[in-house]
Amino acid sequence: MTPSEYAQSLEISKNRAKNLDVIRKDIVSWINKFNDISAAQISYWLKEKYGELDFKDRTLRWYVKKLRKGYNLPKSIHNRQYAGVPEIPMRYQVQVDFGHIWEVC
Repeated sequence: MTPSEYAQSLEISKNRAKNLDVIRKDIVSWINKFNDISAAQISYWLKEKYGELDFKDRTLRWYVKKLRKGYNLPKSIHNRQYAGVPEIPMRYQVQVDFGHIWEVC
């Protein structure tokens, strides 16, 4: 392959259609609505909506990164706010998980 043929093949590969372009609209709408969404969450929603997909998670992460850059949709970063609490005796401490669960006693 000559250098000019190689340069031409590289240019073609940059502009070729991606498998994920078919579902781009869904991905972009989710990123617009939930701008701190992760690629893992998008993967979960895609599997829920379309069933098993024929690409790897790494491909989706790369694609989401490119979409965020192309559409100028940076991921928002939320810093956790926390502070130390004074040490109190045992029996008076509790650890809380802010999830929710219903238990029948």
